[in-house]
Amino acid sequence: MENPLEQRVKDLEQQLADLKKVVAKLSPEKRQEPQPPTPVKKTENPFISPPINNLKKEIKAKVKKDQTQSSEKWLGRLGIGLLLFGAVFLFKYSIDQGWITPLVRVLFGIGLGIILFIFGLRLYDRNKMLSRLLLGGGIATYYITIFSAFQLYGLISHGMAFAFMILVTISAFLLALRQDEPVLSLIGIIGGLLTPFLLYTGESNIPGLASYTSLLIIGSSVTYMKRGWRALLWVTSWGGWIVWSISVYNLPASEFGYLLEKWSVQIGIIITWLSLWALPVYREFLHLANPEKWPNPNLDTLDNRVSRQFADFVRRHLYFLSLSTPIVGMVLVPIIWSFSKETTGWIIMALSLVYFWLFIKYRLHDQLKNLFYLHGLTATLLLTWSFLLIFDGNTQFFVLATESWILFLIAERTNDSKLRTLSKVFISVMGFVLLIRLFTLSASSPFIFNRRSLTDLGFILMLGHSAYLIRNHQQSILNFAFMHIGIMGWLLRELQGFDNGQALVTTGWGILALIVFVFGLRNSKVELRYLGSATIFIVVGKLFIVDLSELETIWRIILFIGFGGLLLIVSNYLSKLISKPKETNEPEK
Repeated sequence: MENPLEQRVKDLEQQLADLKKVVAKLSPEKRQEPQPPTPVKKTENPFISPPINNLKKEIKAKVKKDQTQSSEKWLGRLGIGLLLFGAVFLFKYSIDQGWITPLVRVLFGIGLGIILFIFGLRLYDRNKMLSRLLLGGGIATYYITIFSAFQLYGLISHGMAFAFMILVTISAFLLALRQDEPVLSLIGIIGGLLTPFLLYTGESNIPGLASYTSLLIIGSSVTYMKRGWRALLWVTSWGGWIVWSISVYNLPASEFGYLLEKWSVQIGIIITWLSLWALPVYREFLHLANPEKWPNPNLDTLDNRVSRQFADFVRRHLYFLSLSTPIVGMVLVPIIWSFSKETTGWIIMALSLVYFWLFIKYRLHDQLKNLFYLHGLTATLLLTWSFLLIFDGNTQFFVLATESWILFLIAERTNDSKLRTLSKVFISVMGFVLLIRLFTLSASSPFIFNRRSLTDLGFILMLGHSAYLIRNHQQSILNFAFMHIGIMGWLLRELQGFDNGQALVTTGWGILALIVFVFGLRNSKVELRYLGSATIFIVVGKLFIVDLSELETIWRIILFIGFGGLLLIVSNYLSKLISKPKETNEPEK
């Protein structure tokens, strides 16, 4: 029998021979020499460099463009400034030399304005920045020239000067619309508002001033409706209210008579209120419906130049206007008609209902709900203002406290976070007012059963109710603390007036402290337990510091023994007091 090992060796040799035959068939007859690797053409930059280079070029081009524009701005402003200074120096020199008469000076100003206009229009397509400066300088030159022709030289009449000023203002607005340049509209509205004061002759004409200002504000609002230039609306707001304040200040001090003057200013204030609030809000609806027809200016360039907070403020400019416009208007209206506090309060209350109606109607609007939440805040402020004017004393406090409580109930019912925040702030402010009343005002007679006492007690109960309903734990504890301190202050103020009143105060504080302490333990409220403990120590301190010196001996004995015994009883039965009945799932037999 053949050896198995030898057989395995033969098999391996046979397999090796077969493999050699296969390799011989696959191999070429002549072995080719290995070719050297083809050299790769070395490029100046790696493969990824073209996009990076393009990006670098774009960044450099943008930086260069920004630097160029910045240089154009300050060079252009410096140039127009030097040009105007040169014109002023030339004027002064010509006057000193006696070369030109006043008429020639005025004609020179008109000619300078024309030259600035011509170059500004011609350069608009090539250099908008310089064109804007030249056009604005031309408008300003016309205002100065007309002012000089009337006030300094008396070459034209008041009516002619006023007509020319109006013509310049209209031209500024039309040119701003044509060139789409808001800066020109700003020059126009500033010059237009200054016109009555630049041409002032010493004679009062309030109806004329009111009519002119109203028309100017309407024109500015129409321009804002077309272009949405926020700066124009703001300048109109500031300038318009300054003009109305001056008009109200110069009204004749008479409760009766001068109806034309009063009604002209009153109508002007109403027009300003509608132009600065109603029309801009209406434009927001138009913008949402058709953004192409009613566009809002792009403010992306503003983000890199100012803080983020200021940029957001500019974007939400209607928020401040919606809040400030009715407040400023209602400051001026009572002065016009010499209204009493009560009459003014009722008017403000009626106005607050308008803002409340808009808030309720549009507070769920998808894109404008924040704006109309501000209308709700405005309505709340106006209503609070009206209550302050209509009511006095305890009634005023109770009405405001009730308002804060009702606002809180509405917020909790609607689960509205913004309204809840407003109600928390309002009710906290009224809580501080309550503490001031409790610790600074003396008790009225009869003790406890008087208007001041019942008013404060009513709001203390409102605080307790709000602390029970509120969902936020921290705010609930804060309201409960207000209520607790309020009860202590109320007991101190109302009970210390009785004979041995300090004993009654100590008794009331002690009972209150134990109730809060046990309630905190029973409901696992750590803050309330600490509050109750602190009150217990306050009572003990009062026993030694106040009661020992002010109370008769018999009352001291009663208080020490009574409060000490009460503490022992509570400590003995504390486990039973804080234990809750066990729940069982066993069916009733």
